[in-house]
Amino acid sequence: MALDFTTGGQVSVWGGQLIPYCGKTPSQIAGIDGGPKGTNLYNVEKAWAHYGQDLDIRDGPFEEAEAILRAGDGLVAQGWYDALPSIDRCSKTFETGHAFYVHPLFNGSGTSVLKGDPLCGGYAYMRLSSLRSYMEELARRVRNDENRLFFGRAPKFQLPDTDTEEPSVPPLVVTKVAAASGTAKTKLLGGKHAAVQVADREYFFMEPGTSKRVVGQGVLVPPLDDNAGDRSSVWLIGDELAVFLKMDVDYTPDTSSTFNQGVEAASKKALEAKH
Repeated sequence: MALDFTTGGQVSVWGGQLIPYCGKTPSQIAGIDGGPKGTNLYNVEKAWAHYGQDLDIRDGPFEEAEAILRAGDGLVAQGWYDALPSIDRCSKTFETGHAFYVHPLFNGSGTSVLKGDPLCGGYAYMRLSSLRSYMEELARRVRNDENRLFFGRAPKFQLPDTDTEEPSVPPLVVTKVAAASGTAKTKLLGGKHAAVQVADREYFFMEPGTSKRVVGQGVLVPPLDDNAGDRSSVWLIGDELAVFLKMDVDYTPDTSSTFNQGVEAASKKALEAKH
C-alpha cells in the first residue's frame, strides 16, 4: 500500500512480496531460530531499496507524524495494537506490536485518517487520537519515552520536475471526505463500469454486478472528466485505494451486524495468512 502510494501505482506489492528483500528469512521472522520475531522499519527500508525507493525513518513525537500526514505524505506506523480502542480494531485477539500504512486522506472534520491495515483486509478510517495511543504505547514499552515513536515517512508521488522526464498523471483530489460503511455494486445496465485508482487515475473495468467494500465518500475536485452526469460524487473503495462514481453503482449501507461480520471475516483472513 505504501509503495503503491509513493510510486504513483508503479510498484504495487503486498507485505509477503517484500520478505525476500527485507534482510530476514521467513523462519527468522517467525522466531523459529530463537531470535527476535517479526520485522521492523529497517527491514522495510531494506525491502524498499530493492524497488529503488527510500523510506524516511523518523523517531519524533506524534505531532511530527501528524504534520507529515497533513503535508500530504504517508506513514508506515509501528505501534502496540492493544492500545487501540475497540472501534478502531479489526481483531479482538491480536494484542502486541504491529505496523500498518497510514494514508494522508482525512475525513471532513480532519479528526480521522485512512489506514491500510493487514488485519482489516484493506483500507478503513481510524481516529487520530487512536493512532496516537497506538504509536505512543509502543514507544513507552520499548524506549520508555512516548515522544520517540517508531514511524517512517512515505513521500507522496512527485511529478517530473524537468522537461526531459516522461510526464505523469497527477493523482485524484478527493475533498469533503466522510466515513461510510457498506457495499457498492456496479449497475447492471450501461455495460462495464470502472473504479479509478486515486494515485494514478488508472481505470479498472468490472463486470456488471461486481461488489466492492466502501469505507468512505467524497467529492472529486476537479470532476473526473467532462462526460455527462455527476462525475464528482464518489464512493471510496476499501480493498484498494480507488473510487467509484456514485452514478455507476448501487450502494447498500451496512447494518451494525453486517459490519461486525465483515470486520471479523477480514481479521480472521489476515490472521490465517500470518500462520
